[in-house]
Amino acid sequence: MRLLAYIVLLIALASAGWAAQQFWDEWTVEREPQVRRSATQTGEAQPPERQVVSRQWPAVFGEPQPPAPPEPQPPKQEEEPQPPPQAMPPLDSMGYKLTGVIEMNDGVWAMISHPSGEQILRQGDELTEGLVVTRISKTGLWAAPDGGEEMMLGFPE
Repeated sequence: MRLLAYIVLLIALASAGWAAQQFWDEWTVEREPQVRRSATQTGEAQPPERQVVSRQWPAVFGEPQPPAPPEPQPPKQEEEPQPPPQAMPPLDSMGYKLTGVIEMNDGVWAMISHPSGEQILRQGDELTEGLVVTRISKTGLWAAPDGGEEMMLGFPE
């Protein structure tokens, strides 16, 4: 059995060497330039055009380039100092009163009374222009102006 394995090994080594020699011969052989002939030849004898076949493949990812110099950054302009945002007065002083909170399967609603009328609001609605309801709980309603601090409107005592 070992003798058969050695014979198969020698055959495999010989075939691998033969394939490597064939590859090396194909790689190093100088090719004759190919002759391109026109499909419609006239009666005149024209010398055939010769085209040299390149053995070098083009780079797949492009040619290596030296690093580009960094782009100059424009100078940063200093922003003018902005005045602090004006604090809104408390919701109670604006005439709003929380009259009730309703909890249902689809959310929580708040009933608000104001001298201009009554409203039913939920989270995300605008109480007034620029004043959005952020959350509602059993104890009260929270609203915040754009980029401002939350204010609570609770039940009157």
